[in-house]
Amino acid sequence: MNKPLAPTPLTPGARSMDEEAAALQKEREEAAKPPFLALGTQGAQFVYYARRSEILFHWRTKDHTPVNMRFLAPVEWWQKTLDPDGQLTPRQVMDRAIDYCIDLTGSRKFDPDAIRKCGVWDEDGAAVYHAGNAVYLFCPGNGQERPFQPVDHARTGKPLYLPGKPLLAPSDDMLTDEEGKTIAEFIGAHSWKRGADAFLCLGLVTQAILSGYLRFRAHGWINAPSGSGKTTLRESVQLLIGDMARYFKGLETTDAGLRQKLESDSCPVIFDEADSDNAAKTANMGRILALLRTATDGDVGITKGGVDGKSVTYLMRNAFLLFSVRSMIEKSSEQSRIFELELEKKDPSETAPLFQRHNELAAVIREGDLGRKYITRIIHHAPDIRRNIEALRQYLSGRGEEGRRAEMFATVYASAHFVTSGHDLTLQEMQECADMAAGSDYARVLDDDGERCLEWMLGYSPPIAGNRTIREFIKEAAAAEISEDASVLERYGLYVRKTADGNKCAFLNASKKNRKISEIFKGSEWEGVNVKKVLLNVKGLEEQPFRLNTKVNSTVRGLKIPLDFITR
Repeated sequence: MNKPLAPTPLTPGARSMDEEAAALQKEREEAAKPPFLALGTQGAQFVYYARRSEILFHWRTKDHTPVNMRFLAPVEWWQKTLDPDGQLTPRQVMDRAIDYCIDLTGSRKFDPDAIRKCGVWDEDGAAVYHAGNAVYLFCPGNGQERPFQPVDHARTGKPLYLPGKPLLAPSDDMLTDEEGKTIAEFIGAHSWKRGADAFLCLGLVTQAILSGYLRFRAHGWINAPSGSGKTTLRESVQLLIGDMARYFKGLETTDAGLRQKLESDSCPVIFDEADSDNAAKTANMGRILALLRTATDGDVGITKGGVDGKSVTYLMRNAFLLFSVRSMIEKSSEQSRIFELELEKKDPSETAPLFQRHNELAAVIREGDLGRKYITRIIHHAPDIRRNIEALRQYLSGRGEEGRRAEMFATVYASAHFVTSGHDLTLQEMQECADMAAGSDYARVLDDDGERCLEWMLGYSPPIAGNRTIREFIKEAAAAEISEDASVLERYGLYVRKTADGNKCAFLNASKKNRKISEIFKGSEWEGVNVKKVLLNVKGLEEQPFRLNTKVNSTVRGLKIPLDFITR
């Protein structure tokens, strides 16, 4: 193999023949890529991504003009692709380009999840870290020295990673278990009110790194009176994850501004001074908490419209960590998503050695670049973390921790575990998590959350129905073989069907495609929430396959609601 030439004043950028060949091969590969991607249709719009300009276009049919075709690809490319024999005039080629784009794009639906900005994402089970100006695919078993490899941000058949503000690049060296213990001790070196809060905070920060990779993400609210070290803790988190997080401060920040800055990022959100001293700020916090609820499961789209009539749908997939003097959590739908942790103001004689140790650990972290190594380690172990979360969730469910509470503890505990260990959770460790959950009031949700959600849905009156409620429509549809009421229910994804035992039941099709269901919960504490998961906490409700169309022999999964729940 050719050895690299040593740079000299005459050869400052000298490269070996192997390097030259690799560079030429890369140029050929780049030239062979199509200049744009046809992503599909969203409503009446056609969505394209132009590689050269790195711009996402949303065009209506009338926007497909010969001039606009040049924003997707140069005329020479269109001629080579659509008129290789040179038989057409340039105008005829561009007219053919219009038909080509409409036919190509109109045959597929645009998936909002196909557009991704900065953060860690799931790509066929592997973790992908989009650092803004580069994309890294983590392959734990690839046998290479580094745990990741750079990949193109716009690969055909893969999600599109739009360029963004550069984040920390992954480290070539991963955090060791011993260095992980330094990270854990660093988080613990604060004036926590409860011993378990430090461990939970470590888990919250760790799972936040994987916000876009995990199917569920928990949130944390740090309550800290003046003088208890709130700013020190926030700066500690910032030292560990740096610019990978998105930082906001004060309730002058609006939900619209926050959403606009995040767009399709899956980065952690650090929100400082989440305190309210007037009604306007309180209302604004309520809207931000609605975004937080949506981000928990991340499968409810948020659509933004513009003055030009165009709209884009984003999926919120961000774990939030909020800091304030006091918590503003009131609704049970928020209590079931947020861990409330507390710092307390202690005597200076007690905190002096604690913060001295904190400063010593901070110096070690800076000198050893442990923050970057920490991020790299967690992304590397992302598949292991997700697998252990599911195993722990099932273990907790079998010991009485049902629903979202089991998901929250499993997510945070398993994430914290992999900071200091690269091995799966043992049964003893799972039991320790179960004991922690059973003996605490963290994320304790009101028992009637699911029942109240069901009652809200059944009591909803569609605008076209006067004062008649969903409950009345279901009753009347169940009482007749053929009913006009069925068509009203189906608008909202509700169907009355016979089950295998011959009894009639209502089924809720709470899928991503059912956008009308959001109208039912608008203005409620379940707005923007995955209501299917909430309703599954109601004993007697379960998921079962059913037929949307009784004349077609195909089924979808829906939430089965026995008529006893409707008539009681």
